[in-house]
Amino acid sequence: MRKVDVERQARWRRIYQEFRASGQSCRKFSAERRIPNSNLKYWARKFESEQSAFVEIAAPTAAAEYTLVLRNGRELRIPGMFSEQRLRQLIAVVEAC
Repeated sequence: MRKVDVERQARWRRIYQEFRASGQSCRKFSAERRIPNSNLKYWARKFESEQSAFVEIAAPTAAAEYTLVLRNGRELRIPGMFSEQRLRQLIAVVEAC
């Protein structure tokens, strides 16, 4: 994915998360922020239809952490030294929801 596309998706993911946290209707949220309602609806459908996705990470260190981004836009932050077995169990539970 091109850098421009990655940045655009990250921007819309932030907007989408703000929208979900606001509790407002799509139309009202869009109007208040002066963004096209159709764009917000497009990205909302896109993010809501995604399977759980992982953020690319470097090799874990004691200070590192994993970020698991869920379909609903919520994020789970997991310590880098979390055991592989526990991480597999956590992923299985999250995917079952």
